[in-house]
Amino acid sequence: MLHVQKTTATKTVVTMDIVAFYAKETVLFCPHDKKNFFSDQLRSLVPRGGTFGFDVIVEVGLALFVHCRNNIKIMMALAAENVFISEREVSYLGRKFINYLALAHRQSQPGLRYLMTRRGGYILHVDGTCEGDSPNLFCGLDEISELVLDTIKIPSEKKEQLVPFFQRIKDQYGEPKALVHDMGRGIIAAVEEVFPGVADFICHFHFLRDLGKDLMLDEYTTLQKRLRKFKVRPLLRQRAKYLEQKINPACQSIDEIIVSIKSGSWQTSSFENIPLITTYALIQWIFEYPRQSSGYGFPFDRPHLDFYRYLQNAHLDKYLEKLFADPLPVSTSEGFVYIQPQRTNNILERFFRREKRRGRKKSGTASMSKLLKSLLADTPLVQNLKNTEYMEIILNGCKSLAERFSKIDAHMVQLEMKAANNDSEKILPAIKKLIRDSDLTKKISSLFLSAAK
Repeated sequence: MLHVQKTTATKTVVTMDIVAFYAKETVLFCPHDKKNFFSDQLRSLVPRGGTFGFDVIVEVGLALFVHCRNNIKIMMALAAENVFISEREVSYLGRKFINYLALAHRQSQPGLRYLMTRRGGYILHVDGTCEGDSPNLFCGLDEISELVLDTIKIPSEKKEQLVPFFQRIKDQYGEPKALVHDMGRGIIAAVEEVFPGVADFICHFHFLRDLGKDLMLDEYTTLQKRLRKFKVRPLLRQRAKYLEQKINPACQSIDEIIVSIKSGSWQTSSFENIPLITTYALIQWIFEYPRQSSGYGFPFDRPHLDFYRYLQNAHLDKYLEKLFADPLPVSTSEGFVYIQPQRTNNILERFFRREKRRGRKKSGTASMSKLLKSLLADTPLVQNLKNTEYMEIILNGCKSLAERFSKIDAHMVQLEMKAANNDSEKILPAIKKLIRDSDLTKKISSLFLSAAK
């Protein structure tokens, strides 16, 4: 027979459906099993000890991370539904949403592994992004399903940081059919240790970019400095203006010289204006060099260097096996099929660009350094929510995310929240106030000088 252990004090609970209401919970105790029994009905609405219901947590999370709304807009939208919440509580519930989603994702890994196995396995793309002094947000993504499998925030892409992360993916999802990544030494070393014998490919874009920098950056920088030192551009522009004054626009020789250049043989009887016109044409041609740029940056956009010639003499043999591959035969639920791994890591590059656009849209700032510092490592998992198969797996028979979150132990969520707070970079309030002082260095110097006397 169950006994009443205690009745909790009345507290306010807020949900989207019921709005605000007063709740009082009677906790029962079984003397035989020594167990406590809480209200299942209340637990299906709100986390233990919480004020806002699971449906409010989901509403806030989707608004923040899917619809990219800022805290003020979310507060206004919720107020229109008679759910009143502070700006600070919006941020807190957003973090809570990510932790619930991360736990649901981990609990669903057997189902996700089965999904990928039916498709013949997975091709693992790995890459990271950072800005300024922010930590590196590093992700592992399956090329076939385009699902984010795992994420981590690390100080840098060193082998010792990546080996545990790769091992975790391997333990959770098995060995991939292939890997695609950039030429980072830490990534390559970690891949060789954790995935020996797995087909391993270098992203073509990163290969060409890094190769170009290795081969040409020093020379290119030297060339830029010399062009500035000798004022080549200003001198050419002065010369062009001088020649314009000397050339008669109506001169027939202009058309004749143009025809001569195109045909490869002289089509003019007057050679008087040839030096002026050809010199002027060459100067203007030089100033057309930006048209040759394609927007990919150095070394692809290189006005004065022959990139192709350098590539022929590059270290191609070293990465030959990692650059080219035949389609991979894999066994699926429908028989054998062939999969061709993407030859670039563009799938992750696009993913990171979308994440940054979402962050800028939400925060209204161009700098991502602060956002990446405060961002929970599991935030990229939100991108999986658009995948219907993923949703079916993590819901695990539940009708909504709110219902699914109610099945997760609230204590586990609190531990995740605590761990995330410990990992985040924070400035102590007193120090934050101190560093706003523009005379801080003078005051510190005076302090040490006075102590030395």
